[in-house]
Amino acid sequence: MRLRCSLALWGFWHGVLALILPQYDAQGPMLLELAQTREPAFDYVILAFTKVDDPKTYRAEVPLGVRIPSDQGVSLPMHASTLKIETAVNKYGRARQLADLDHIVCRAVPMPNSKEKAEWDISGVEKVWPWFSVRDGTVSLSDSSSRWFLAGQIASYECW
Repeated sequence: MRLRCSLALWGFWHGVLALILPQYDAQGPMLLELAQTREPAFDYVILAFTKVDDPKTYRAEVPLGVRIPSDQGVSLPMHASTLKIETAVNKYGRARQLADLDHIVCRAVPMPNSKEKAEWDISGVEKVWPWFSVRDGTVSLSDSSSRWFLAGQIASYECW
């Protein structure tokens, strides 16, 4: 009798739970508000650089979308000889392949001397410095024939 009663109660509760708990056969689509809160694929760009007086290669993280002054104590030099985008990483430190980095561009903006500042004040137009990408490879800032030639100190770095 007890066994029959237990089986009847188990059958009853099993049926009730089956009605209460939703049954899913396949994964449903992601809700729009969840899809819009996904994190960006990259947070930082790893720049490799050499200094004017040192041929050793150094690396530094540059946050995407932020202009970083070179005198802010970051490991970026004020006198760089070469720059190269090595990779991009997310906040967990996971790197991306070079083929995924085609849309990222970086540049070094020099500190203008007094003559350049005066010209910009008169014309009202500041010189636009060229961007470089992974496809450009290692860009030379110290070679006067280079498109990226910068004489003097670097005021800031930025990557987008």
